[in-house]
Amino acid sequence: MRALIFLSLILSGANCFAEASKLDMAMGFGMESRMQRDVNPEYNTQQNSGQLYAKLRFWPWALEIETGRSELDSGQGSLRIRSESTLLGLWGRYEFKDPGTFAPFASLGVGSYFDVVDTTFESSHDRRTGLRKFMGAGGGVSTVFWTHLQVELEGRVMTLEETKDPIFSGLIRIGCQI
Repeated sequence: MRALIFLSLILSGANCFAEASKLDMAMGFGMESRMQRDVNPEYNTQQNSGQLYAKLRFWPWALEIETGRSELDSGQGSLRIRSESTLLGLWGRYEFKDPGTFAPFASLGVGSYFDVVDTTFESSHDRRTGLRKFMGAGGGVSTVFWTHLQVELEGRVMTLEETKDPIFSGLIRIGCQI
């Protein structure tokens, strides 16, 4: 809920600037599917998480802020581990064609994952928090239907702080272009 309020404030504050400089704006939701190695280095796991995004574009450049949250809960017997991860990322992109048609783009981004891990074993409880920074590059295609419905597909590769293997992800975003 906080993320939705944050995105709304960004877009409403930028609306005055957009009128003067002819910026395009878009906001919407997306789904990211990532492949990454977890504890066991022999196996890759797939994680899916929803996202909210807001984008300001002064063609051919665009700036996008995105946020998302994922939760994992596992346990066996008296042991329970619950983790929450909140994403906040900033991506810059260059669009090679006018976005009125299928427009390919390249992107670079940085951001952080804010993590909380709760571990419970019988009557003991431990709560840890952390911050993992990332940077990445991507490429994709964007199009607009009926002058306002924006659809984007993007592939990314990211490096996450304190991990040696890259993370590959695919995203689909659907939003409203203003």
